[in-house]
Parts: sequence; structure tokens; C-alpha cells
Amino acid sequence: MHTIDLAGRLPDATEHARLWSAALGPFETNTYLYTPDGRHAWIFDPGMGPAPLVELARREQLEPTAIVLTHAHADHVLGLAEVLEAFPGTPVLIHEAERHWPADPALNLSAGMGVPVSAPSPTGTFVHGDTLTIGDQAWTVRHTPGHSPGGCVFVAPGGLLAIVGDTLFSGSIGRTDLPGGDFDTLADSIRRELYTLDARCLCLPGHGPATTVGRERQHNPFVRR
Repeated sequence: MHTIDLAGRLPDATEHARLWSAALGPFETNTYLYTPDGRHAWIFDPGMGPAPLVELARREQLEPTAIVLTHAHADHVLGLAEVLEAFPGTPVLIHEAERHWPADPALNLSAGMGVPVSAPSPTGTFVHGDTLTIGDQAWTVRHTPGHSPGGCVFVAPGGLLAIVGDTLFSGSIGRTDLPGGDFDTLADSIRRELYTLDARCLCLPGHGPATTVGRERQHNPFVRR
């Protein structure tokens, strides 16, 4: 597990705020564990083999209050059942457009990989503009379709930190050649929902290293502001 420096990113964060990441499974899917207060926690996109994340949550004595999915492609939900086995009853949240995807191997694309996976179904959904609350913090949901119909990013209070899934990568963007993908839709999502954020905003993607809004505005070869 890798610790992400939150200094200056969360204006209302307590000294107990922590954010960890791990690249899991053969697709090296970035899974994130976040706590604002050293007590409650969110898990974002549990990839294959989430044991290190589960062990860390237990060691830190964290109580997961939600598993939040940026979207439901297989590599982002393969560890969902294992996390729920470790923390039964944890709510699973996803955009309403993909509420049926985790359990459907055709929709989550695992059938096409030759290893069909039916992950547990979400227990709740959100839409663009909703807020998700953990501790005393309210994060904003921004719908960013284009990689998948229900793709979303989650922006922390203050707008200097965002979990962006497969919407935007360092120097790249999410694939748009998969079912439900569309380049023009994704480019519009990025310009409207991410490039309008503060240039200093740290973007934590579903794969690869972190980047910033300012860096991608200036240098991303796929989508320029």
C-alpha cells in the first residue's frame, strides 16, 4: 500500500486523515482507501486481490462505511466480494446507469475476458451533483461518461483532490472503444467536469500515476482545454 500525501489538499481534514492506494491484479487497478478521521473509511474500486487493503483497514481499526465505484468494468469490481466478506453489510454505491453491471458478466466485460464474474450488486446509486458524506466531509459526484455510461469522479471538499477512475490518466484518457464508450462524450466530460477544477487539483486515476488538472490541461495529447 502506498500513502498519498494530503498536505494542503483537504482544508477541513483532521490530523487523522489518511489516503492509501494499491495497484491490484493483472490490470494494476488503483484501489484507494480513505479515512478523514482515523475511524470511518471509504474503499474506492476494489480490484482483484484486495487482501493488502483489507489488512490495512483492520490494522488501522477503520470502519468502512461505503465501497464507492467509479464505474463497473470488471477490473474495478473483481475484489468486491472479498471486501464484503471481510466487512459484511458495507454499502456499495455506483452511478445509476451501471447499477446492473457488476453482477452481469456481459456488461462488466468479464465475459469477453474468458473469465465471467458476477460481482455483488450495488446497494445504492448516485447521480451527477449528489454529495457523498464521510465523517464531516461531503464529496461531490461528477458524472463523466465516455469511458463507460456511468463513469464518475469524486471531488473532495475544497476541490484540490479528486478520485477520477478511468476518465483521465496522466498523459492519457480512458479507452472509448469498449461497449458504451464514446470519445467525443469523454472529451466533453473531461473539459466540463475536470478541466474546470483548480489547476492544483490532484487527480488519482484508476491506473497509473497521479497527475494534476493543470498538467493535463497543458500537456494531455488527447484532450486539450
